[in-house]
Amino acid sequence: MKGKRTSVLAAVLVCGMCLGAVSPAALAAEGMENFQTSEVYQAGLFTDVAAGAWYAQSVETAYELGLVKGSGVGTFSPEGSITVGSALALACRLHSIYYTGSGTFQQGSPWYQVYVDYAIRNGIITQGQFSDYNANATRQEFACILAHALPESVLGEINQVPDNSIPDVSVGANGWEEIYRLYRAGVLTGSDSAGTFAPGSTIDRASVAAIVSRMAVPSLRVTVQQPAQQPDETPVPTLSEADRNAVMGYVADALEYVHQGQQGYGEYTMDQYDFMGDRLAVLNVKNAANCGGLAALSLDSALEILDLQDPIPITESGYTSLQELTHAAREEVWQVMLDCEDITESDWVLHLVEGNKAMASAEGKLQTIQQILSEL
Repeated sequence: MKGKRTSVLAAVLVCGMCLGAVSPAALAAEGMENFQTSEVYQAGLFTDVAAGAWYAQSVETAYELGLVKGSGVGTFSPEGSITVGSALALACRLHSIYYTGSGTFQQGSPWYQVYVDYAIRNGIITQGQFSDYNANATRQEFACILAHALPESVLGEINQVPDNSIPDVSVGANGWEEIYRLYRAGVLTGSDSAGTFAPGSTIDRASVAAIVSRMAVPSLRVTVQQPAQQPDETPVPTLSEADRNAVMGYVADALEYVHQGQQGYGEYTMDQYDFMGDRLAVLNVKNAANCGGLAALSLDSALEILDLQDPIPITESGYTSLQELTHAAREEVWQVMLDCEDITESDWVLHLVEGNKAMASAEGKLQTIQQILSEL
């Protein structure tokens, strides 16, 4: 025989679950302390509740809370279902006990109407939310009803359950907010290690006993251990020391050619070209642009080594791999030379401006490549 607990639920399952005695209580201030014990559970009370079953403790607790009296003489029927009306009865009693200290309702005809009216009046459900109160409740429907039985302030978050982390309940699905609220509060835990909820399946009496007990007794709520983040043991692609040194040498050569091109562009001013003549200007600009071609050839040598390796991941400059960044730098300097091949005496100034801009961009990429290589 087990002693009475200090915090308990004085609600009763109806229809599918027989009514337990609920003692009249004077109205009390709202709070979780209003849930008090009313019964004592004796071992073997229900022949179909094995001592080692996962729900055995919940059934015992629910019985001691005055919640259930079983489904028949000596049986509990843990795999049986409950109706929407019975779910409403539980929610209404939870709500009433929390706010008034009393869970007594005067039933009429049909038996569930008093609970429907109370639930609508107190925001547990909305008018027309359910059309058949004798239908078996799904897990989603039960969660939506129970989540509104108590204020959110007493359903505090004890588990981190990010949006869309429940495998079969995505954000925007029917009842997703209520389901996630109960998961985070430790009232719901899912049906497997992944936290699957199975919202469309009916809810059984064993699960009902567990859920309503956790609603009324916060100490019974379940803290879910978050899985430890496993380190990524995938080897990160890299270069041998010899290959790294060779690539660094080719990149340094390319950067030197870029600097020569920039210097070549910068040696001339518009005043100088006025007396040098446009033909000489075109020749000088082409000579500077040809440095882009030499830089591209150096990067070709670097890429002959890099492209034989697995992609080396990076996050700099918006590129995903060192190879991708190097190809981008190579194409940039090569294009500088190509764009200069057909310039005329009338458009050399435009190339001077655009060529300088492209060389500066390539310079930044090559400097980033050098930094990455130095850290490999």
